[in-house]
Amino acid sequence: MSQFFTQGPVPISADTYVAREFEQETLAQLFSKNWVLLLGPRQHGKTSALLRIKLNIIEAGIKCAFVDLQKLPPLKSYTELVSWFATEISKELAYSTSSTESYDEVSVALERVVPDGKDPIVIIIDEASGISNDEWRNAFYGQIRAIASRRASSEDGGLPSRLVFAFSGTFRQEKLVDELNSPFNVCQLIETEDITEGQGIEIAEKVLGDKAIDIVNKAFDFVDGQPYLLQKIFATVAQSEETERDKQFEKIKLRFSNGDDPHVVNIFRKVINDEDLRLIVARMISTGQVAYEPANDNFKFLKVIGIAKQSGNKLVFRNKLYSEVASNSPQISESPGLIVSGAHLFELTESSFSFITDNNTREIVYNAHKGAVLAFNVGSYRLSLTGFGCALEGMLIDWLKQQSATDLATAVTNATSSRAGTDRVSFNPPHEIQTDPLTWRFVNLIKVSKFITKTGRVFEPQHALREWRNNIHPSVALRSYIPESDLEPEVIAANSLFEIARRCITS
Repeated sequence: MSQFFTQGPVPISADTYVAREFEQETLAQLFSKNWVLLLGPRQHGKTSALLRIKLNIIEAGIKCAFVDLQKLPPLKSYTELVSWFATEISKELAYSTSSTESYDEVSVALERVVPDGKDPIVIIIDEASGISNDEWRNAFYGQIRAIASRRASSEDGGLPSRLVFAFSGTFRQEKLVDELNSPFNVCQLIETEDITEGQGIEIAEKVLGDKAIDIVNKAFDFVDGQPYLLQKIFATVAQSEETERDKQFEKIKLRFSNGDDPHVVNIFRKVINDEDLRLIVARMISTGQVAYEPANDNFKFLKVIGIAKQSGNKLVFRNKLYSEVASNSPQISESPGLIVSGAHLFELTESSFSFITDNNTREIVYNAHKGAVLAFNVGSYRLSLTGFGCALEGMLIDWLKQQSATDLATAVTNATSSRAGTDRVSFNPPHEIQTDPLTWRFVNLIKVSKFITKTGRVFEPQHALREWRNNIHPSVALRSYIPESDLEPEVIAANSLFEIARRCITS
């Protein structure tokens, strides 16, 4: 029975799979013994294609191993990493080796686990960014690059001349590995592409029948040829009666637009967490397109993660969905505090708070911000305001503690001077110690921060966020009561105020 697949790779036996040009090009390059770097968005069919490429290579009489680095177990050393890799290659090639042997050099490991002979061996490494340890990752890929460097001088039948690598994933190749030691520089770069509308009709008709074309047309108008989104739409519509298909389409369309799907969230988190990407996308929102800059790696990466595509010499949104979500996001807009009813907020990654030096404070701030975002997205606006306020307070404590004793003392002196005006600080001894920001009230953290002059820009953390945070107390909220449902604009503004403060500190 035909069906759609939205979780994991499409099974080899599935009749709802269609081959695309990048699959054929990758296969041709590997048959020509050229190394390949396959880049494309997540859930864009890379793994499904690679599994079929592996099958085609084996059917051609060539040994092929497929290793998914996303399946890496917890490891304690680089030796364990290389040994795990060697074991996976051995299993894939069905070649028996000593299970107790360990390695710390990739080429040595491959010498042990690759069968003797002169025939080529293809090794496919999927999710190539899966090694999180920077030192291990650079060593691993540096040793593979060394294999590539030895190909020209390798004797006929030597291992370097036999090995053909393919790497796949969604990453910045120039940042994943030190460029001088990167095997990606000697690869043929291939990028995935969307499926065509004709292929979409072919897939949909397998399940939806000959009346699928109407849904296909609507789906392509909204998400273009993004394979995961199309299959998600088709699978949702297929569960309903034919008379209910349009209604189901509108429901799934709304869920996507509201960010109620991990696919949408994951793409936009990458943009939100990278200021360079955010600024480019903000320009795309205001003008509809931006001039494509081939030498700018950020433009390339926006294509790799999938939010954008190149149209001639312009960079444009890949589809209406991504354009709509970006336009409605107060985190992307170049107009701070943009109020769009029904907007979705996206979490920052933990690395976005790496500037916070104290581990415990970083954990508190990260989770307070995460909680604020999650609370906003389910309509708990008071709780969200509290989270943003808590995150700002923790961030200011750590930042002020990072200042030298001299700079902090100067800021305190200026803040307690009559010249400070409405920002004049009044400490409450013995509870507040002037040399220890950890003891200060939130109001004084904000006031003193304004007198730190080493940020390179005007730093004006706002008291509004502190005041909104206090609405967590029922007595405070009741004094000037605002219904929960009416607090959405305040939360969007709070997010903007927090983000402005974060950028000031990190700039």
